[in-house]
Amino acid sequence: MKTFFDFIVNGGLFFTLPLTLFAGTILFFGVRLGLELFVAERALKPRVSKSLDTIIYLGGFSFIFGILGQLVGLYEAFTVLSKVGAVSPKILMAGLKVSTIPTLYGFGILLTASIIWFVFRRKLQSLTDQD
Repeated sequence: MKTFFDFIVNGGLFFTLPLTLFAGTILFFGVRLGLELFVAERALKPRVSKSLDTIIYLGGFSFIFGILGQLVGLYEAFTVLSKVGAVSPKILMAGLKVSTIPTLYGFGILLTASIIWFVFRRKLQSLTDQD
């Protein structure tokens, strides 16, 4: 069974490490906002809105960065294939599978960021409606 570390390494460190940093930043903002909105039940609307915007923008950027990672991987693979010539379909499919890792990772980050954004936006609205 592959570990998360294998997933990161196989996806290409040049793209998966920044994606991991984006995910960590999203989680940091999510925990900070969660404590403010759900535990303290107070919200400074401008700051919370900026943090929510940061979460959703980083999520979207992660997905785009993941797609860029896949395109770069495909470009490198096609460059090698053009030099080598004939390649077995099994090897080609394995390479295509690996090239999807950054895109899937970026999509997972976007999905997580969207859920955090949606839940926290609803909580912020409920707190501001009470005022």
